[in-house]
Amino acid sequence: MSDTAQNARISAAGGTPDAAAGSGGDGSGNGGGSAGDAPRGRTRVPRKWLFFGVFLLLALASNAVRHFREPEPPPEGAPLATREFAAVGSETAGSTTAGTSSAAAPVLFIHSAWGDGSALVPLAERVAGATGRRVIVPDLPGAGASVWRVSDYSGRAAAEELAALLDAKHVAGAHIVAFGQGGAAAVELARLRPAAVRSLALVSSVGAQEFDLLGNHIVNKIVFTFHLAFTRLAEVALPHFGALDRSPVNARYARVFWDGDLTVMKPFLGAYRGPLFLAHGEDDWVVAADTARYTKEIAPQAETFFTAGGHWVFEHDDAAGNELAQRLGKFFMSAEKGTAGNAAAGNALPRPQPAHGARMWVLMVIIILCAFVAEDPTCLASGLLVANGVLSFTAATTACLISILIGDFTLYLVGYTLGRPALRVPPLRWILPEYKIDRMAGWFEKKGFQGLLLIVTSRFIPASRLPTFVSAGIMRLSLWRLGILFFVAAALWTPPLVWVAWHLSEKLGGDAMFERFEVLKHNAMWVALGLLFGFWFLMHVLVPALTWRGRRRIVARMRRRRHHEFWRDWLLYAPVAGTVIWNALRRFNLGGVAAANPALGSHGGFTGSAKSEMLGVLEKGAGSGERGAGEKSIARFARIPAGENSARLDALRRFMRDAGVAFPIVLKPDTGDDGLGVNRIAGERQAAEWFEHFREDALAQEWVAGDEFEVLWCRRPGETRGRLLSVCTKTPPAVTGDGRRALEDLILADDSLVADADLLLRFNWQRAEGVLPAGERAVLSDIGTAACGSRVKEISSAGSEVCERFAAALDALADGVFAATGKGLHYAAFDVRLTGTAATTGTGTSTAPRSPLPVPHSPRLVITGVSGACTVGSLLRDPALRLRDALRAVRAQITECFAIADAVRAAGSTSTAAGRPLHTASGLALLAARAEARGRHLIDLHSE
Repeated sequence: MSDTAQNARISAAGGTPDAAAGSGGDGSGNGGGSAGDAPRGRTRVPRKWLFFGVFLLLALASNAVRHFREPEPPPEGAPLATREFAAVGSETAGSTTAGTSSAAAPVLFIHSAWGDGSALVPLAERVAGATGRRVIVPDLPGAGASVWRVSDYSGRAAAEELAALLDAKHVAGAHIVAFGQGGAAAVELARLRPAAVRSLALVSSVGAQEFDLLGNHIVNKIVFTFHLAFTRLAEVALPHFGALDRSPVNARYARVFWDGDLTVMKPFLGAYRGPLFLAHGEDDWVVAADTARYTKEIAPQAETFFTAGGHWVFEHDDAAGNELAQRLGKFFMSAEKGTAGNAAAGNALPRPQPAHGARMWVLMVIIILCAFVAEDPTCLASGLLVANGVLSFTAATTACLISILIGDFTLYLVGYTLGRPALRVPPLRWILPEYKIDRMAGWFEKKGFQGLLLIVTSRFIPASRLPTFVSAGIMRLSLWRLGILFFVAAALWTPPLVWVAWHLSEKLGGDAMFERFEVLKHNAMWVALGLLFGFWFLMHVLVPALTWRGRRRIVARMRRRRHHEFWRDWLLYAPVAGTVIWNALRRFNLGGVAAANPALGSHGGFTGSAKSEMLGVLEKGAGSGERGAGEKSIARFARIPAGENSARLDALRRFMRDAGVAFPIVLKPDTGDDGLGVNRIAGERQAAEWFEHFREDALAQEWVAGDEFEVLWCRRPGETRGRLLSVCTKTPPAVTGDGRRALEDLILADDSLVADADLLLRFNWQRAEGVLPAGERAVLSDIGTAACGSRVKEISSAGSEVCERFAAALDALADGVFAATGKGLHYAAFDVRLTGTAATTGTGTSTAPRSPLPVPHSPRLVITGVSGACTVGSLLRDPALRLRDALRAVRAQITECFAIADAVRAAGSTSTAAGRPLHTASGLALLAARAEARGRHLIDLHSE
């Protein structure tokens, strides 16, 4: 490397020549430490790691406390924990044991899903005092003093426990008073043991299925599933130390609804001929008063008591509680004398009237909230409400339209108020790539009114609304025009969807299906999931399959799932990580593998290491040694520290001026991982845009044209010749035009590229709609990694002459590193460019054919990147290799790296320079740096 280039690198880094080269500092001018040691700033564990670590420890401690505090389950067959009350002066008043010998039938209270029996104590005392009867208030399974794990929290299971309780207390018959969701248990008890139920009183109780939440068993099951999942997650993940378990709203509360089945309520109450009492608050928004009114319609013998107040009025209001106690006393007396109403056999059950007033508004709010989570399934569910008579078609459609319009305007306002920077912050960054916004913006700019029609058509195209509406906000298009288009699009889609669900449900029988097919009821969750999957399959598979582009994208998804070279890194490399951990554990040395490369410092070039430090070490050795002089070099580079973007641009200019480097150049994060964040920069505008995205330490490097290879090389201590563990070519993807089809269609039509269609279109969105001239070859990606679309092919056996050339050059480089630093380099993977070969890479075009292997007498080998300990080749990305064979090869590479580290440590203070184990703090910092690198995203730079 020339003195000018070296001075340029030093100037950009802001350090001394020695520090920049890695001999006496950390590459940033701080001085101290050996070459390649981790910078001082890296030894601090990131705050987010500390936060999540502390949070995880607290969550684990919370779960341990919950486990040890969990009450011992009572013996098999033991009754529920109970409280008993009798009239004042009775020896059992307020006691918790068996009670009075009164001849009058006792009263059994059944509490709601909220809380336990303790909430009913004041009312139980009033009823005991007003009636002179024994009142039994149990805690249902999973609640209060009866807390233990049960497999079923349904009303049926609770009824079985209540029947066992009555048997244990030798109660032949009792008056049942049920509150809220406890009404389901009361009805099940009456079905299970009709002789034990003298009368039935439902207080603020649930009733017919049509009046429960969204009125349909299947739809409610979906909502309750999300409810249960949230509460389960909160109990396990939050460090509450048992507080949530004792709160009224816990997982048991959610399970009562999830396990519940209200489809039995309507037919039972319609057929029930015994004494029935209904009490309800007129202002109840939890269980609407219309529930009790409809029960009165289907069970005309029922006595009713309505009062002003909400769901808990009888428990919290003394006046209402006293009046209820008096009315219950008279009702019990009438039931025992046989004067209480008993209905005769009736006609068919009446259809409920659509909701009105407060209940209608509550249902509409529920629909609006559910539509925020899943719009189209909620529209279908609203159609079921109409079919069941719960809501009118107008009210259901209006609620869906309101929710959809709110969602559409919210997306527009996100783009309008937050602008483009919001796309770089999670969660938008994860679900909305910036290039999609740019592409939509291009449509709006170039197509005029036709572009605005995208607002309407996006309603019918899966996954297109989000980028369309956000880009409309970023461009600040006319709000009143968009408002009209939003409404037109929603009006064209929503009413037909609700109407189809309405009439289809009526054809199939709605909830009546559960009465005819009991198996559907017991598998409602699977039916619900099946319906959701069916709708997803319709919208994301069948509808796209109607077009050629849609079918090709389906092919792309299938190939990415079937072929291992396209799998996610966490899945594909999990066995590799397991091999590293196994080798470390069996040696009782978690950081010892870093000793494989003493020249690269205590971290040995382990994952997460700074590229500038390792390249600095190679740079010192590139001109040293006796073999291969002039055939190898390190691409000129400069470390650009994090800081203000203006200062970073100045540093970049100094590097380019002093080194004589012109655009294009390469910018990459100093801590890299699989090419994420690596970009070919065409000018200062793109450089400024890159610095805006990546604010960490960066590496500026000259662009080297030529064929790219990944070479994994190793040489054990004492050996004079090294070995190539793998050599892989990295061929950039390219298409050849035919003069007829757009670039997007050429990519989708190419069977070798279709699996990466979304990625390649992301890199080429600005020219995706342009027609490529016949015979013109367009290179689609210029970054030589599989993550950026390059095709990997292992050539170790195919190109023996070329491989020997690589081996000789890398042996010479290792000799030079030892001569310059006195420390050995034994195991590394090199990114290599061979200049002067037949083809070049880049985003431009070329009609030259590709050579399968580089020309043997290629004049120059340029190293553009390096990785050290535990690095493996890209064999897992080679489609020609079976996954089993590729995994066997990379496991052998990991084993060889550990063997080299063992040999280096065994050599002690020999000429190889013994490697040191990786310290815990440095290891955590390196892992944190790699985690940060893996969290990086591909960016879409605008054209110069």
